[in-house]
Amino acid sequence: MHTKEEHILTEGKPLPLILRFSIPLVLGSLFQQLYNFADTAIVGRFISVDALSAVGVTSSLNFLVFGLTMGSAIGFCIPLAQGVGAGDQEEVRRFFWNGLYLSIALSVAVCAAALALLRPMLLGIHTPDELLDMAEQYLRVILLGQAASVLYNYFAGVLRAFGDSKSPFYFLVISCVINVGLDLLLIRTFSMGVVGAAVATVTSQAISALLCAWQLFGRSKALSAAGREVSFLHMKKAAAVGIPMGLEYSVTSIGSIVLQGAINTLGSTAVAAQICGEKIRTIATLPMESVGMAMATYTGQNYGAKRMDRVRAGIRSGLIIQASYCIVAWLALFLLKGPLVAVLLGDGSPAETQASLQYLSVISTLFLFHGSLMVFRNVIQGMGYGVRAMFSGLMEVAGRIGAGLAAVKFDSFLLIALANPLAWIFALLYCMAAAWLLLRRQKQYGQKL
Repeated sequence: MHTKEEHILTEGKPLPLILRFSIPLVLGSLFQQLYNFADTAIVGRFISVDALSAVGVTSSLNFLVFGLTMGSAIGFCIPLAQGVGAGDQEEVRRFFWNGLYLSIALSVAVCAAALALLRPMLLGIHTPDELLDMAEQYLRVILLGQAASVLYNYFAGVLRAFGDSKSPFYFLVISCVINVGLDLLLIRTFSMGVVGAAVATVTSQAISALLCAWQLFGRSKALSAAGREVSFLHMKKAAAVGIPMGLEYSVTSIGSIVLQGAINTLGSTAVAAQICGEKIRTIATLPMESVGMAMATYTGQNYGAKRMDRVRAGIRSGLIIQASYCIVAWLALFLLKGPLVAVLLGDGSPAETQASLQYLSVISTLFLFHGSLMVFRNVIQGMGYGVRAMFSGLMEVAGRIGAGLAAVKFDSFLLIALANPLAWIFALLYCMAAAWLLLRRQKQYGQKL
């Protein structure tokens, strides 16, 4: 079933394999950030500042709801990647179709629940009255079309399970270009407001999902030939990995929401400084998360092939890649954080600027904890231990909530800057211990426990 576009990660030196596989993921993440910036600019420029705020206020709910569905869809691909590594075509087909059924069912269920609770959720996060209706209109369309996003993430995950990280990147670029074009058409020409922005997003995601599906079925007739019957055994195995992975995404958003509430109590200077610093930090750490995604696929294939020696070698290679990148990222921020903060804050006060610089100085020094966490967490997920990986998300929540409460108690912005690193450290310690134990048991018993 292998084609020239596919790359089997069970052969060859791990470091260059992981690095090559990661590059399209990194580029895709960075391009997504560029698109988000353009999308935000169009809404703010051609509708209103209130419209921009209404769309922005939905971000935490978006992450909470979509984290569950999209994280689960990506997780459903892990057993499939193991089947690819094992060379078991029948299992690959069965996991593909039953993972697809699960993705659709979960999307419908979560959409129905979220739509029923939409206004109460918006009120629960204290959405200002003047933004409430626009925020509800925007999020309602996004939720109705969330199946498109879920299917894109599932099909893209399947392509990566086959070793193809390039095609999802190409389709993401096409989708983002279409989205910006539709934004301009629906907002400027047809004056559809925030509904137009939502329709543009859903439409472009549907196109990217169709492109991924076309690539999958076009390259592998075996997927469309058999294995379509419902198998509760395969659904159970896929759900055991995917659902905890989705819950991990959602759970970590809760910690971020609580932390944001703590930051808000420290005043507008702290809020502006943290938002500025966090936007820069997010872009800086995206490559680390992309390497983590590569580690999940690499581990899944080698775990399926029973090549635990390569899994261990992959961990070492992943840590080398992350450490090297962390040094580069720290140097880049050391040199560029001043100009970057100035661009984002514009005419911000000296206090806001200084606090943002402090935030970046502290967090960039501790980047290695985040990079290492991405390696160990995704290795655990790649081996199929979704519940264990989910617990690392709870550790992150504990770190963020603890730092947030301490920051309020001591009125300390430094503790806000330390919140994410503390979350990473707590989760990393757990993941390192869990990975060591699982690999040790694998070596001792030679089978999954």
